[in-house]
Amino acid sequence: MTSPRPRMRELAERTSDGLRVRLLWRHGSDDLWVEVWEPEFDVTIVIPVLSDRALDAFHHPYAYAALHGVAPRAEPLAA
Repeated sequence: MTSPRPRMRELAERTSDGLRVRLLWRHGSDDLWVEVWEPEFDVTIVIPVLSDRALDAFHHPYAYAALHGVAPRAEPLAA
């Protein structure tokens, strides 16, 4: 029997210039990340974030990734 998958919780969400930005947390863990949906390319960019910089990453995801040397990864949406 497999254990249930930890639940994901959305902590914040905003839309800017057509981009949808969400700050997410995996319940029961320290896992935090920002997802940026890019409608022009129909992909979601995932950026892992540190808890003490979560709001910085939420408001400026690409600057956060560049400053902290985090490589965003694109996840095409499932059809």
